[in-house]
Amino acid sequence: MAALALSACGGGGGGGGSGGPVVSGGGGLAPSLTAGGVTARVSWAGGPVLTISKGGTEWIGAVDDADTQAPPSGWNSVTRTDNGENPTARFRLVAKINSANDEDYLAYGYWNRVPLDGLDDFKPFYYGHTPYTGNVRQQTGTATYTGGATGVYQLNPAPGSTAANGRFTGDVTINVSFGSNTEAASLQFGMSNIATRNSAGTAAGPSVSDTGSRALIAEATGSSFTGTGSTTGSRWGGRFFGPGSGKPTGIAGWFEKLRATDSSSNSVILYGVFGAKR
Repeated sequence: MAALALSACGGGGGGGGSGGPVVSGGGGLAPSLTAGGVTARVSWAGGPVLTISKGGTEWIGAVDDADTQAPPSGWNSVTRTDNGENPTARFRLVAKINSANDEDYLAYGYWNRVPLDGLDDFKPFYYGHTPYTGNVRQQTGTATYTGGATGVYQLNPAPGSTAANGRFTGDVTINVSFGSNTEAASLQFGMSNIATRNSAGTAAGPSVSDTGSRALIAEATGSSFTGTGSTTGSRWGGRFFGPGSGKPTGIAGWFEKLRATDSSSNSVILYGVFGAKR
């Protein structure tokens, strides 16, 4: 299964550390985003057109309604399924592009098989159309960025486990305090409205509280950042995006080992990617 999300806000692609995403392809309205041998392209024909291909097979519009999860507020979503050579391959898609000339949007997502084969099968990526060329240290004041996240989760994992129990979506809020020319910009990441599906995508997973997911912080002095969380091993990274040299219009990136809890107080570990706009 793969998830691809696009928002009307963006910049150049990038990756993180060992947990960071895979990014490929160039600019333009139709970036080519590849992970796990599956490629997604974006074009415009009276609205966003999302095309998925693997090998010589291409899918435009095969929708698996049973696998649909609610996207972040204001974003459109479908799930597309390969019913041919690989019936376990899926793309989940979320899109919001303003026009055929929109130069300020983000893309993020991942690919894996269904059911999940584990974290080694999880191939995340993110992309932005327009690189941010300013310096967040030189900006003043604050800004709030909102968007979505998607990824996979582990439920009560054993130490060192690479198993993945299912996947999730969520709403993202990132608060940024800019540096006012004297210090690094500071970022705080929070996620809410977390919805889960089991590894086969056939039923809802555990009900996850967002209480433990508000623990990622970072500092930035240029156009990219990495940071850590309050729990062991949790970390995140990403880039700022958007035209001009003022405040960035968007942020996209990755995170891993983000800790939350379910309704039975079980530990839930989240691995994912996100995109958010101001």
